[in-house]
Amino acid sequence: MSWKEQIDSPYDSWNYLGKDKMKAEYEYLDIDDMKTILLDQLRQTESRKFQHNIYQPSKLEDSNAYIVWQQQKQLLETQLKQLKKTMNELSISKEALLKLLEDSKK
Repeated sequence: MSWKEQIDSPYDSWNYLGKDKMKAEYEYLDIDDMKTILLDQLRQTESRKFQHNIYQPSKLEDSNAYIVWQQQKQLLETQLKQLKKTMNELSISKEALLKLLEDSKK
């Protein structure tokens, strides 16, 4: 597949400049590897955030535990933002990652 086809493809929606930059930076990873890693990291981090929110301590009963909980929640949100920023920098869409997930289940 040519770089032009990759740009135009909804499955490989990342730009040519991003591809060249990533090729120079990573010798053993290709676009599919990066998508798989990003998808895995996003799902794991979002799962941890969901689990974390289930066990919110009472702010009134244990303020120290609540502060720790709040700091951990902020860390998870920061990690999610960083992962989404990386997706944006590589011009990888959420739809492309979901397509990858669907294809892996077949």
